[in-house]
Amino acid sequence: MKKQDINNYIYLTVVGIAIYLGYDIIIKFLETTGLKTSKAEIITDKKVTQTVKATNDEIKQAAQKLKKPSTTMTPTQVKLAYTPTYSDSYYLQLADALYEAFNHVGTNNTIVKNTMQLMKKRLDVLKLIAAYGVRQTYVFGLKDGAASNLIGHLVSEDAVDDANEGLQKYKVYYTF
Repeated sequence: MKKQDINNYIYLTVVGIAIYLGYDIIIKFLETTGLKTSKAEIITDKKVTQTVKATNDEIKQAAQKLKKPSTTMTPTQVKLAYTPTYSDSYYLQLADALYEAFNHVGTNNTIVKNTMQLMKKRLDVLKLIAAYGVRQTYVFGLKDGAASNLIGHLVSEDAVDDANEGLQKYKVYYTF
């Protein structure tokens, strides 16, 4: 073999490795900036969508129970159990407050706990989860993981204990 052929093989090998590494770096950059969706984000999005759908279904079931007479509860008890405590706009305000608590470096656990202390029954928690929807958090202008719902953000931000502690004020039958 000639020295020129060996040099060409080395050159092609180096170029091939550079292209492979460059492609990987570009894909990671695009995923970080949000210009490309990673496989993990796609899987997470499906799970989040399923959770939001299940929450909305449970809210609809609560609304249907208001319309059906109950054999074990009086009409007043049914209304108290299956009527939300607050307006939809207030749940949205609470969801925005929670999002702000998550959307920075570190989590403001006091806001999480205080917000959950406002929940007086299970339906309130479900309405809050529905109002929160699916949101993307950012740190220094870059995406911080995949978009998630309230439950996902509580878990990823390690705020589950604070949320559950807040729910204990009114002994809400719901835990994260």
